[in-house]
Amino acid sequence: IIMPLFTGLLSFYFTKDKQGPLMGYSSALNMLGGVIATLIAGGLAMISWRLSFLVYLLGLISIVLCIIWMPNDRIYDNKKSSRSSGQMKQYASFIAVMFVTSFTFFVYPASFAMECAASGAIPQDLIAIIMAMMDVFGFAGGLIFSSISKKISRGARFIAPVLFIIAYLLLGVVGGAFGVVAGSAFLGVANGIGVPFIMTSASAKAGRDAATTVMPLISAALYLAQFATPLILSAVSQFVSVNSFVIALFAAVLLVFVS
Repeated sequence: IIMPLFTGLLSFYFTKDKQGPLMGYSSALNMLGGVIATLIAGGLAMISWRLSFLVYLLGLISIVLCIIWMPNDRIYDNKKSSRSSGQMKQYASFIAVMFVTSFTFFVYPASFAMECAASGAIPQDLIAIIMAMMDVFGFAGGLIFSSISKKISRGARFIAPVLFIIAYLLLGVVGGAFGVVAGSAFLGVANGIGVPFIMTSASAKAGRDAATTVMPLISAALYLAQFATPLILSAVSQFVSVNSFVIALFAAVLLVFVS
């Protein structure tokens, strides 16, 4: 509920020239929030695993900020916004790209700990630290998203796919401590750039109606991919015995063609 609203409202309240940087900042803070929430949840889990769920109380901060600063505007128009099959067709490309991008990314959190434990490339007590480092690089990717997109305007859609390919080549092919650390860094930057690029492109097409049209659809695709990633990996492993990162590498290559 929250994600399509806060991204859609950027296109509702801000002009196109400001939406790109703001989408990048939004992605950056989302990744940073992952670091903070993970650290807080980990500290609470050391006391009791049940207490780790108290991390969701962070949502109260958003509620307070919205009450104080969010304008009380009506953003829904029955005439302009409806969940129809026409909308699905109109934004199908954004939905597909978001699903593939999210799947490519979520292979990492779904498999990283198990792959590292199996390979022994790094000590297991460093796994959580490296995953947190990946989020930090994702934060950096979100911050530089706007400037990179402007410098490479025509090829901007290939930035995230290429970075994903490099990341999974390092993780799945190079391996070792260097491959694990460098691959995690590239992966964070790829996600930090890729998600705001999709959202910026979608909101530019939908205009001020983005919050009630395309944003809910691509947000649904993102979370569907997060849910489906372990199932897809499990299904593929029934037929092919291959490193999960290699599967993600093929997804990253596919992303080059569907972006």
